[in-house]
Amino acid sequence: MGALNAYNYRMNRYRLSITTLAPDDWQEYKNIRLECLKLEAQAFHSRYEDNLEYPDGYWKDKLCDPNKIYLFARWDHQIIGTINAALNETGEDASTAEIHGFYVNAAYRGMGIGKLLIETLIGKIKETAEISRIRLWVKETQLSARHVYESMGFVLVERAGEHALVMEKQLTD
Repeated sequence: MGALNAYNYRMNRYRLSITTLAPDDWQEYKNIRLECLKLEAQAFHSRYEDNLEYPDGYWKDKLCDPNKIYLFARWDHQIIGTINAALNETGEDASTAEIHGFYVNAAYRGMGIGKLLIETLIGKIKETAEISRIRLWVKETQLSARHVYESMGFVLVERAGEHALVMEKQLTD
């Protein structure tokens, strides 16, 4: 990386923050969620059209759920990425957290933002003493996402259906 590009990258990093949203900021969550469902429909199990119909309280309640961790990448004042983890999900081992809803706007990919979102989420999950494993599902065709997960220590543990893979990461101190 040339000196000018390295300088621009450092400067741009200061424009980025990883944050949570207060329940009153539900509209920002709704906007990024609808964006990812509209632009990357193949990557999610939820449908854009269905999410359009959810009432305002639905979005606010999501941000208040004590069994979820929602993180957002903010570039200047705009939310450009999101990720969340479910803790104590019904039917799952209490020691396992599940990652859902990972998305970074295409214009901001390749800058390390996704990796920073995952690193920050893992840090938050580690604060929950009973969690020792993180699991996620990824489509076989999502090569960029798979590469990021693998670089973060996630390993393939099984196939889930025809086109999905289950990856896991063991948490150690």
